Amino acid sequence: GEGHDGEFLLVGNPRFTSGDDPSSSRGGWKPLPGTAEEIRRIQRICDTRRIDNTILEEDDATEAKLKQRCATITPRVLHLSTHGYFLPRRETASSPSPSTLLQRGRSALVFEEHPLLRSGLILAHANRAWTGTAVPPDTDDGILTAMELAQLRLSGTELVVLSACETALGDIRIGEGVFGLQRAVFTAGATSLIMSLWVVPDDLTGDFMEEYYRHWLDGAAPHEALRRTRAIMRTQHSDPRIWAAFVLIGS
Repeated sequence: GEGHDGEFLLVGNPRFTSGDDPSSSRGGWKPLPGTAEEIRRIQRICDTRRIDNTILEEDDATEAKLKQRCATITPRVLHLSTHGYFLPRRETASSPSPSTLLQRGRSALVFEEHPLLRSGLILAHANRAWTGTAVPPDTDDGILTAMELAQLRLSGTELVVLSACETALGDIRIGEGVFGLQRAVFTAGATSLIMSLWVVPDDLTGDFMEEYYRHWLDGAAPHEALRRTRAIMRTQHSDPRIWAAFVLIGS
């Protein structure tokens, strides 16, 4: 391939609470079982077309495994089907230092100056850190900040898909949060990004993604594939909240 190894890297249905984690009752992120079926559907398209693919799900959908995989091969497509977060900025007299950030979880993230820390994706075992349990420094906490996403090696990745980004926490100007994730994807070197601007029901997200990948793999340019997919979804669902949720940024 031209700069990539042709692989689809499919990440979905992370297990947010690890088995030994007492924080499970403390209002962490809820499971996304629908995303398991979504990535299976994409895997079936890959298998039919003999496209190499790797799935990271449940306890394997970790920051470490994602980073390791992207360091080993550059995926042609990186499909991340999980919760994302966009936190509004809060003013504070003294911004906490990064070391206290690790101990204070989500409550500290809102004071961060940097938009690449106030947005990110939630991966396996993130509920510990998110609900404020101290996580040892230098260990992956399951919260892939946009800053960490920006450091993945995605030069040669044609498409990144952020699916199931539900994420309006607090009073957020959506543009700002989305911008952090967008910027991260392009800084990492990817060519195009598809993301949803609001939550779409699981099964319809699966329909949409399956349709999109078919058109794209049949040779349609990304924008054209999106246009065709929207047209088809429109005939099936008149509600624009479904077919207008996904946007494509990039070439």
